[in-house]
Amino acid sequence: MATRQTTGSAPRTSVRATRVGPGEVERAGLGTGPVFRIRLSGSRRDGPGQVASRQSPAVAASGPGDGPGLASRTRVLVVDDNRDAADTLAMMVRMLGHDVAQVYDPLLVEKEIERFAPAVVFLDVGMPGRSGYDIATSLRRDGNAPALILVAVTGWGQPEDRARTRAAGFDEHLVKPPQLEAIRRICADAATAGMQATAP
Repeated sequence: MATRQTTGSAPRTSVRATRVGPGEVERAGLGTGPVFRIRLSGSRRDGPGQVASRQSPAVAASGPGDGPGLASRTRVLVVDDNRDAADTLAMMVRMLGHDVAQVYDPLLVEKEIERFAPAVVFLDVGMPGRSGYDIATSLRRDGNAPALILVAVTGWGQPEDRARTRAAGFDEHLVKPPQLEAIRRICADAATAGMQATAP
């Protein structure tokens, strides 16, 4: 059994632990951020902090966790050139019971969207070579993802930063480290929208 732990920087004033599937989110005391402890049974690792994958080094995928039933699951794509950040966010989504794929190369986003058909894309905006702004603008302009929920994941959260992500075509704006409750809400909204779209 492997354990992965990462910490954020947002201050908290109380201690509370919440169990979600095969992991735990602990909100620590004043001056510290959330601590995510995610336990993966039987995971094979390539090295410290990296879950092994038999897929392309630039693309990884994992199945759902022990969260919602099949009817309320949704497909989520996480895009970030920082593998630790992408894998951590993907594991949080998986803890909530959704299907997840990760892309570490921003040039492969459209190809993976076509293959995986996600309902939600969490997109880092600060990737070198091709920014999340460029990807979002391209997806909206070309009409390749009209129903996609695009979520900007960034270290900046001022009004002008949020205005820029909206102008690029993002639906949501999350400041790093993204909070579990916000991720839960976005995925739940996408699952509900998907069920309504397929209802007779």
